[in-house]
Amino acid sequence: MTSTEIHVRISLNRNFATMSHALVRSLARNARFPGDWRVIFTVSLDTAEDFSSPLLSWAKDYPVEFRWVDRDLFESYSYVGTRLQCILHEHTADVALIMDADLLSVGPLTDLIETAAATEAVIARPAWGPPHDVDLGAMLESRGLPATGHKIIYSGYPVATPLKYSPAYFSFGNVALSRDMARHMSRTFAEDIAFVGSRYDSFFNDQIALCLNINRNGYAHQEMDVKFNMANGGTEPFPVMASPEAATFYANRVNAMLDRRIIHYAIKSHEFDKNRELDGWDNLVGFCAKTDIRGVMNVLLQTGFREIL
Repeated sequence: MTSTEIHVRISLNRNFATMSHALVRSLARNARFPGDWRVIFTVSLDTAEDFSSPLLSWAKDYPVEFRWVDRDLFESYSYVGTRLQCILHEHTADVALIMDADLLSVGPLTDLIETAAATEAVIARPAWGPPHDVDLGAMLESRGLPATGHKIIYSGYPVATPLKYSPAYFSFGNVALSRDMARHMSRTFAEDIAFVGSRYDSFFNDQIALCLNINRNGYAHQEMDVKFNMANGGTEPFPVMASPEAATFYANRVNAMLDRRIIHYAIKSHEFDKNRELDGWDNLVGFCAKTDIRGVMNVLLQTGFREIL
């Protein structure tokens, strides 16, 4: 039996409480964990609420735990400090999943977890494209690391970005690590958070630090299938491009829709905005009652939410 700990960073407010409830409820219903599991929420200090809040009343029915972020980490790195604490956790389960709160489990995660348990590699989905405000190559070179020669392909290539190769720059929305890999990463990750934080002020500082940590330690890394971290998307279709690489992109998306496991609903559109639709359970029920949702992934997201109501 393979045990799993899921680490999620949140703020304690109605929006995050609703997302957290939906995530846990969907994991309990759909993930089919191959052993014991629990979710550990690392909570930022930007709230007047505490863990006795009615916002968390749902949690008593599930294997979840809430922990405040360390004050020094939060004061040094703000919300990025909550991600750092997820990595610094004393990992005891066979597998650690580092997740965002805005995920919905819509299928089994058994194969992902068993693969992670048997693999000494960082398993994650390549980022859609490079950060717009940080030159990853220059950042790596500043640490004496090669800026070129990498083989990971950005998830958005070639449809959304012309840049093909990524220097192990992954989405932090869902990262799967064996216990040994998580423990090893925890020894050096704080150094890379500090380095990145001292030089950049990007929304993606934690992902940039993950890229640096992988490269600096020479970690093996494995591309996570898109079905385990699939964006909800907007209402506009992807542009049609006539090339073998574009055909592969389209085929991968269609296959992932048919065998979807996790929907990452971070993308805001007229049809869906997590800050609106998940600002309380009643709002989520209202979204599920709509009959005019556009966009295939938004419809699939609505279907996933309906299944956990």
